[in-house]
Amino acid sequence: MIKMKMQTFIKIISFIIAILVVLSVFSVLAWKENMNTRYVLSSSYQKSIAEVAALSETLLSDMQKLEYSKSLYQFVTLVSQIQQAASGIKTAFEQLPGADTELQKTSGLLTVTGDYAYALAKKMLSGDTLSDEEKTNLKTLTDEVSGVCRAFLDAESAVLEENPDAEALSEMFRAAEDTVDDSQPVGGYAKIESDIEALPTLIYDGPFSEGNMNKKSVFLPGKEIISEIKAEELCENLFNISAESLNMSGAVEYAGEACYSFSGGNYNVYVTRAGGYIRYFSNSREIGDASVSFEEAVSKGKGILEKLGYKNMRETYYMESGNVLLINYAYVQDDVICYPDLIKVGVALDNGETVFIDASNYLLNHSVSRTLEADLSVEEAAAFLNSDYSAGNAKKAVIPTDGGNEVFCYEFLLEGENDALVYINAKTGREENILILLQDENGTLVY
Repeated sequence: MIKMKMQTFIKIISFIIAILVVLSVFSVLAWKENMNTRYVLSSSYQKSIAEVAALSETLLSDMQKLEYSKSLYQFVTLVSQIQQAASGIKTAFEQLPGADTELQKTSGLLTVTGDYAYALAKKMLSGDTLSDEEKTNLKTLTDEVSGVCRAFLDAESAVLEENPDAEALSEMFRAAEDTVDDSQPVGGYAKIESDIEALPTLIYDGPFSEGNMNKKSVFLPGKEIISEIKAEELCENLFNISAESLNMSGAVEYAGEACYSFSGGNYNVYVTRAGGYIRYFSNSREIGDASVSFEEAVSKGKGILEKLGYKNMRETYYMESGNVLLINYAYVQDDVICYPDLIKVGVALDNGETVFIDASNYLLNHSVSRTLEADLSVEEAAAFLNSDYSAGNAKKAVIPTDGGNEVFCYEFLLEGENDALVYINAKTGREENILILLQDENGTLVY
């Protein structure tokens, strides 16, 4: 009996030892795998840091050359290189852990730098010269970018020498955010972020211009402020939503403006505090088989806009997807299509119900006081078109620019393999924009 117990005990001990050996092997393998992973990640980070440093040298050099450039050819060449370098730096350092959230000022500076230089190049290509203010702004950007590039080059040496892993690298970026006392010495990536000064407001015609990012509505100021209860009543009456179906989230900021937010079931609604306008509406219900024609859907979409208080809207382009017709409506003033005042409406093709509205552009840009006077006749404007293509009837239109401004144009339809809309400035004859039309059985795409 005792012998049996001793044998059993030995077996148990042997089994435990075997388990410990297996676990030890797995632990070693896991440790090696972790080290290999860390090595691969570290190598990837080193590559990104090296790219940032190399592109920083290029950007620093080209920004300094830009100040001395006089010829249009050289200016545009340098701007192209600056855009590529700035974009490349952003792409490379955003691959590093923590950089995308902790170096936000740096990212913004790089974006504005490339875009501002491009805007100045466009101005020079049109025959204009740079103003003293634009030259000063360019010098300010050059100084800031120079500081950032030099800091990137200094930080590269420290990072490559320390060879940090992802966690350690994230800590280096957090240092930029945690540095709050100017008396504390900072270095590396913390110095890059902390050294960036507040830039002047740059008003220019580019998609990332500060003026555009901070643009406020020209339509809502001065409108009566409504209460949450009034906003809820609007939702109930306009969309036949019962009060029990809506949950009020209170006042929130949506697309830069104060709104009341409501949700419940399939519904999401944003109502502006100023004026009580429906800014956004969605009904995510399941859509059945189509039984409503495109023409009926367009008519129903226009009807809901009139019910919401959006008058004088004209359909422009539409596209069907998932049995929902998404229609773009633009405001019309004196027979001029105002594309900045755009509202998107989605109409379900199973029963003609509105399931989507986005009036953000309209509420941001709508104005009834635009000056719509052309210095050129239609015939004079048509002379600026490519004569290789025949032009259809011209329309008058206001179009938005990348920087959030507007320009009054003639809209010409040129027929080709893919039809195109060409916009000629009604005052200067400048070719402001070209859009390609792609048409199929589902509608028309414009790009």
